[in-house]
Amino acid sequence: MRVSVVICTWNRCDLLRRTLESLRSLVVPANQEWELLVVNNNSSDATDEVITAFQGFLPLRRVFESEVGLSRARNAGVRAATGELILFTDDDVLVGPNWMMAYLDALKLWPDARYFGGVIRPWFAVEVPDWVKRNQTALAGMLCSLDIGPISREFPPGEFPYGLNMAVCRDALSLASFDERVGRKGHEQLRGSEYSLFRTLRRLGVRGVWVPAAEVRHYIPGCRANFRYLWNFYSGIGRSAIRLGDACELRSRRALWREGLKALMQICPRSRDWPRHIARVAFMSGQYYESRLTLSSDGTEVQRRGYG
Repeated sequence: MRVSVVICTWNRCDLLRRTLESLRSLVVPANQEWELLVVNNNSSDATDEVITAFQGFLPLRRVFESEVGLSRARNAGVRAATGELILFTDDDVLVGPNWMMAYLDALKLWPDARYFGGVIRPWFAVEVPDWVKRNQTALAGMLCSLDIGPISREFPPGEFPYGLNMAVCRDALSLASFDERVGRKGHEQLRGSEYSLFRTLRRLGVRGVWVPAAEVRHYIPGCRANFRYLWNFYSGIGRSAIRLGDACELRSRRALWREGLKALMQICPRSRDWPRHIARVAFMSGQYYESRLTLSSDGTEVQRRGYG
């Protein structure tokens, strides 16, 4: 089985260099065919120079996608890939040596499964505030950290891999793609790229499996461990929920406003888990913001204004 590794990158050439260096230590089974595709999502930095520097050490191909957007770049990577199993990671990740082997072994053990996800451990660039340390579990989404146990098992409903450590079979990607209405676009904190894919596959009855042996480390700079990023991250999730139709029970902006106030009233500054409640308020705020573009005050749809 041929394997493709896809990395999408936008203006992070220094971090990309570290990621590609970690891939040089990847343990690849004897006679295993594989390729590495780096999707340059219209970067303006030295991304192409970094890609060229590693082409002599890795089976690396450059793919170019001119329209900025993570979902758009991932779809471009899938179209260019030639493997039956496609592994995805990001340009700010260090992959473990047994990363590829773990996914190949998992596919042998779970031949009916069509997507897989593994462990993501945070790699903090600087000392983070105490409130982040205390709430790492509650803020796992913001930190993109994931560890749901040492035993391989099937993902239950509502549980999915994170995009910086996942593998998807080619035949599953013929059934669904990454929804280009959502996912990060430049500095815009929209989310939901991989969620949109796995949600569709799950509805189609496609099985996914947790692979604890597939482990990566995710770089977290200081600017991603503060209050502003917390707000923007969960607000972006709220906006994506509206775009994907996952907030249909809140049929009007008035209802969204009431839910946001309810979440706000639960915040206690003296509570150690106040970030969890702030995240909920930010989520509702994002839904309210996005719904202004899509709903009238009585819940009937109106034409979207602005990006979308």
